[in-house]
Amino acid sequence: MNKKSRIYLCGAMEGTTDHGQGWREEVIGRIERDFAQTLQAHNPKVLGLDDLTPKERFAEARQRTPKFLDMMRSGIEDDLNVIAMESDFVLAYTDENFERSAGSNAEITWAFMANVPVLGVLAPGTDLSNVRAWANACYYRIFESFSDALSFAYFWSVQEDTLSYGRQPA
Repeated sequence: MNKKSRIYLCGAMEGTTDHGQGWREEVIGRIERDFAQTLQAHNPKVLGLDDLTPKERFAEARQRTPKFLDMMRSGIEDDLNVIAMESDFVLAYTDENFERSAGSNAEITWAFMANVPVLGVLAPGTDLSNVRAWANACYYRIFESFSDALSFAYFWSVQEDTLSYGRQPA
């Protein structure tokens, strides 16, 4: 295998205390420690939302200011291009914020349509019965830990000539 498999990190940012960066940093650390030769993470940007207070973010979104819309549209376009054109997997962290995240649900749908396998990882305490049917259908596999999902991605990556993914025609 010549290139590293790229994993897009998908999960709620808005409405979380750390913009979803805590779990992403954990995954990036695991990749760097255990899978550096074969896997590479793509961590989407927070889009400059750090420059705005939550009250300002809400006000800008509701008022549809050109600054806010341009920033969001640029980020959406960048993220969807990375998923469809540059990612080998999407790792979707499914926690209590995931269902409320329009972006995360759009990203897994986009990946599904682009035939990019979506690896769902359930947050501790998350029951599969609480995962919405739409997301469940987009997931290629569901895991209970980052380690299991990354091991699967590693195995798939080193066996790239013998494994395939894609929806079958109806």
